[in-house]
Amino acid sequence: YPLVTGVQTCALPISRLRESEARLHMLGRNLPLCVVFQLAAEADGTRRFVFLGDALERVSGLRVADVLADAERVFNRVHADDRPALAAAFLWSRQQGTVLDAKLRLVRTDGALRRMHLVAAPRPLPEGRLVWDGTLTDITEQEQADDARRALEADLRQARKMESLGTLASGIAHDFNSVIAAILGQARMAREDLGQRAWDDADRSLQQIEKAANRARALARQILAFGRRQAPQRTL
Repeated sequence: YPLVTGVQTCALPISRLRESEARLHMLGRNLPLCVVFQLAAEADGTRRFVFLGDALERVSGLRVADVLADAERVFNRVHADDRPALAAAFLWSRQQGTVLDAKLRLVRTDGALRRMHLVAAPRPLPEGRLVWDGTLTDITEQEQADDARRALEADLRQARKMESLGTLASGIAHDFNSVIAAILGQARMAREDLGQRAWDDADRSLQQIEKAANRARALARQILAFGRRQAPQRTL
């Protein structure tokens, strides 16, 4: 199967074809984590790699010659959970003529799981054939770094949340102490007033106790609202 170029293969001198293929091979060797490829699809859906960069063996463990002989060897290395989405992406790219851009997981021959970024642009050929010019890049380290960064950001958010919770708890505890002090003080005064039969003074003390109890109830509601992840409002 000849290398697919922008014009018909028969119109190019053999020397030009060899020069073009040599450039692609050099490009494939110099990109250690990026597989340059050309994937042809026949009208019946059969897939065949026209060109495959040497980096394939570094990122997957598969021999280039084996995959050139049977393209399904590399597709079978795609994580089972990612295969339906990849098949749908290829179908959409074929039907719409749009660039395929997808992330997937690849299981190396040694069992290691690598994260890959696939980008491929389709080109129609005569007789209903299609070829994708693309790259398959190992982004495992980059994705792991992004995961670590996101985890660190989540930890930082949690730390700030706990700090806010501590501030809120400290404020509520201070308010509760004030309420309790008011209730105890007014109860003592009411008891003294009742002993002296000072009914009006005792009534005022009981009113203050009722007011303080309502304040305590409002603080309790505030705590419950926070527990339901609502935005609590400080009661003045």
